Amino acid sequence: MLVVALFFPAAAQYKTNLKHRYVLELAHNSGYLMSAPASVKEQYMNGFQLGIGRQFAGQNYPYDSYISGILTYQDYSHPQVKDEYSHLMNNRGLGRYLSLGVSIRHHYWQNKWHSISGVIENGYGYQFDPHATKDVRQTQSGYFQIYFNAGFHFTYTINEHHDLSTGPQFTHVSNSGTHLPNNGLNSLTWSLRYHYYMGEPETKNSDHAARKANRMNNQFIYLDGRVGCGINARNKSADPDTIVNSIHASVNTSLALMYKLNERHGLGLGADYFYNPTGAVDGRQNYLGVSIKHESIYNHLGVDVCLGYYANESHYKSEKSRKRTRLYEQIGMRWYFKPDSKSSPYIGYFVKGNGGFYAENIEVNVGFVLAGKRK
Repeated sequence: MLVVALFFPAAAQYKTNLKHRYVLELAHNSGYLMSAPASVKEQYMNGFQLGIGRQFAGQNYPYDSYISGILTYQDYSHPQVKDEYSHLMNNRGLGRYLSLGVSIRHHYWQNKWHSISGVIENGYGYQFDPHATKDVRQTQSGYFQIYFNAGFHFTYTINEHHDLSTGPQFTHVSNSGTHLPNNGLNSLTWSLRYHYYMGEPETKNSDHAARKANRMNNQFIYLDGRVGCGINARNKSADPDTIVNSIHASVNTSLALMYKLNERHGLGLGADYFYNPTGAVDGRQNYLGVSIKHESIYNHLGVDVCLGYYANESHYKSEKSRKRTRLYEQIGMRWYFKPDSKSSPYIGYFVKGNGGFYAENIEVNVGFVLAGKRK
């Protein structure tokens, strides 16, 4: 639903005379594989991306952000999996992945010819080779996969319709705990991107200065609460060398006090509660956490990032040789039904990680915000 909404957007987030501009993006990503089985001898990957999106008005520049629906292909087939005698075991390496998702780019600094921007992407996809070899199964399993990418890009503007950008990225692929094993693939990549902007740009926006001058009017405190349901895979085999997948439901709730920094960004502190009625290997079913939360708002669409710390010790091994830590991360998106009202319900999803970009849970949630009028 979120991807479809990007192609049929409502009015821009801010009441503006800014012309709508759409963006076509082509990208190539390549880099070094940070985590792989010992049998993988050549640790690098390649990927390609096609995106179509729309630019948004900003408080500092006429156009400072855009959101795209993206189709991403990642090829981990080149890393060769070999046995102990260096004999090639297969030519499919660590698999190939195709995902559909959302990309958001925001300019933090720009002038006429250059800009520096941050990029965050999240998608869901399909793995073509989930059982290529035993070594691959020990790394990745299942057809369902999630894709996450974040980085910083330097952009050179050729003219008002074309630009090129390049920069470093962190890329993660895993099944988000829906199947075991789930060690995931983490890569440091370098991206080269081309953008084509459709339509003529608006260089003088009549209400741009007014939005910038009224920035203080957009600052307020709001309450954000949600409840969600997720799924986790657990090994129900008594033999640690044998994996028998068993899927269990989990419940997650959160309540946060947020402060709206400006028209687009909110920052706050939250309390999180995770309940897994049947799954925890160490017998613990309840987990409490405190977290720092950040939200970016683009009309109906909100993008959430969370970094948290478990208040009660969490030490069980969710998989063989993987130790769980107290740190957890969450990234997700939400869709506001009434973005201009004092209170608005929303629906969304979160991917939850543990111990540094190890995705262990995916949830669908419903929630609400209670505040003054959203700008």
